[in-house]
Amino acid sequence: MSNELHVALLKVHPKYDWDFDEKDKITNWLKSYYINITFTYVSGSAKNEIFRYLFDKSNALVVMGAYGRNSLSYLFQPSKADLLIRGVNLPIFITHF
Repeated sequence: MSNELHVALLKVHPKYDWDFDEKDKITNWLKSYYINITFTYVSGSAKNEIFRYLFDKSNALVVMGAYGRNSLSYLFQPSKADLLIRGVNLPIFITHF
């Protein structure tokens, strides 16, 4: 059954910070669909930490949020999603939310 799937949420923040109101909302919503939910909090660079977290994973689907950026922004900093697509052997679904 789908509700038995493991759902892992990863939050990377430079200052090891999690908005507990945000976590409660996400948890309550996910509990409507899944019973096996874990949260991982990591401090550091999102680009490095997401890649490190996903590098040895298998049988997983990655869902990540993305916000539009302008062309100038891409010149100075490549998309984290592009780096993951090229460096991790997992399906990646990118959504705007």
